[in-house]
Amino acid sequence: MKKIDIVPVVFGAAGNKNGAELGACDICSFAKRHSEVNIHPEIRSSFSDKLKGIDCLDAVIEICKETKKEVSESLLMGNKTFIAGGDHSIALGSISAAAEVAGSLGESFGVIYLDAHGDMNTLENSFTKNIHGMTLAAAMNIGDSRMTSLASAPLSSRKLLLLATRSLDWGEEELILQRNIKVVDSNTINGWADNLSDRIKSIVNDFIFANDIRRIHFSIDIDAVDPKEAPATGVPENNGISTNAFYSIIREVLSSRKVFSVDLVEYNPLLDIKGRTSQICQKAVDIILSGLAG
Repeated sequence: MKKIDIVPVVFGAAGNKNGAELGACDICSFAKRHSEVNIHPEIRSSFSDKLKGIDCLDAVIEICKETKKEVSESLLMGNKTFIAGGDHSIALGSISAAAEVAGSLGESFGVIYLDAHGDMNTLENSFTKNIHGMTLAAAMNIGDSRMTSLASAPLSSRKLLLLATRSLDWGEEELILQRNIKVVDSNTINGWADNLSDRIKSIVNDFIFANDIRRIHFSIDIDAVDPKEAPATGVPENNGISTNAFYSIIREVLSSRKVFSVDLVEYNPLLDIKGRTSQICQKAVDIILSGLAG
């Protein structure tokens, strides 16, 4: 059995709070406990981590280019790849890599995005100018050309599934409506407590079947979980899903056997309370690696 490649991306400047870069180190350390992993050298920025908003765009581009290179090489070797982040801007690199590799293999590609936010803002319509909220827009070739240039195989909006979403800006809502992007919000998921696994399995299978998807990149943001259970994230949103629902969704998506790359992002240890989020991330890593190895 081939080992799972772990790509640590130690970067947290694209949000408004520092600390997600430390989360990348912790997530990588959780993964090291597994014998079936191959740890890549850490990817770090040469820019100051004090740069925020539009001022950190060059740093994001640098990080995403290096992430794209590392993930592409891993996937082209036939390995499953787990990217330990970091804030969610890094997923522009991992999604772009996965999309290109799937295309080179002649296989239909899709993204499942487990996140409280839509991450489909642009520099033009964003109030905060936080780059980590623009990842999916850029991956779909929407927004600033410096970001979209990374997505040489742009993600099709019909091949995107958003899960646990509950905080959307007006531009994101408009884009979702215009492009008919599939969204299963946190309220819906919270209403499925009695048969969550079956519901998620059905949603994922329908998404795969409708688009004949053969390869999936699964992007997981810890802020999908309600901050009462997982407080250590930079942009917490109330009314999130439960920890158990979080684990169940990860298991069901990976059980599709279509996932070849995963990232786990936005864990900020500086914001944790009594290690609660750390424990969630540790278990999530165990589930992810077990699912990728299966």
